[in-house]
Amino acid sequence: MKKKIYQVDSAYAWVVAFSSLGLATIGSGIFYLVAIAIVPQVTELGISSESASLPYGTAMVGMGIGGILMGWLADKKGPFGPAILGSLSIAAGCYLISEIRDFNVIVIVYGLLLGALGNAALVAPLLSNTMLWFKKRRGIASAVVGAGNALGARCGHQYYSGGMLSTVSLLAIELSQFSL
Repeated sequence: MKKKIYQVDSAYAWVVAFSSLGLATIGSGIFYLVAIAIVPQVTELGISSESASLPYGTAMVGMGIGGILMGWLADKKGPFGPAILGSLSIAAGCYLISEIRDFNVIVIVYGLLLGALGNAALVAPLLSNTMLWFKKRRGIASAVVGAGNALGARCGHQYYSGGMLSTVSLLAIELSQFSL
């Protein structure tokens, strides 16, 4: 059987770009999970409404540190591993946040699973991978993947609420196979 060879600036390169866009959207949507999962429960969790933003800050720090680690892992093993790890981490993190009633544990889960292992694995490594697939249209391809941050902000609350988490997790895993 003849092995298919994918080329730079090919139609498959756009499949990689739009698959990475989907994963970046899922990864960036986690930051807005605070408004869905934590703010409505401030009384139940025994925290002030000001403290409800702590998980967001922790996720940002986790994303910064995790982005470096996930970039290193993607350089060593390719982007598929980080994409699967990020997808599974977001699914596990969202589930745990929905079940846990200890705010300190929520902060740790948010920083580690959603930030350092989730978003960090679904944004930077996939953006850099997409750039390898383009020579002529690198600018627009990076804009397509980068738009995932904005789409995550717009769509995040919709796909993380209303029981769509399992669908989003399966979609993320399915999209991961195209970000080779």
